[in-house]
Amino acid sequence: MAVASQNFAVSVAVDDMQKSVDTSSVPRFDKCLEHFFSLCDQLEVQLNLGHHQLSQALVSTQNTPFMRNVVLKENPNGAQLYGSYVNTVESQLHCVKEIHDLLSNCCKKLQEHQTTHPV
Repeated sequence: MAVASQNFAVSVAVDDMQKSVDTSSVPRFDKCLEHFFSLCDQLEVQLNLGHHQLSQALVSTQNTPFMRNVVLKENPNGAQLYGSYVNTVESQLHCVKEIHDLLSNCCKKLQEHQTTHPV
């Protein structure tokens, strides 16, 4: 905006014949606009990247088995107790079963769609 006002003031002075044409003292408006749009494009890319990262983080926390209700018991030497290990494995098996069921349902729906809507 400052460059535009400077250019406008120089143009008014030239139009009023108060000043000769001296464009070296005022930066070019088109270069400043190009720089501004370049920064806008960079900002858009960064915002899209941030949006995708946030979406990925939300999906990963939703679909990753995290044992919120299970308190991991540890030995004094830092090793996980067998009971906690069994709980972890059961949680992972439950998650794998859910994923398997989702993929199976998706395959069935695709097959139904292909039979009802042949290509």
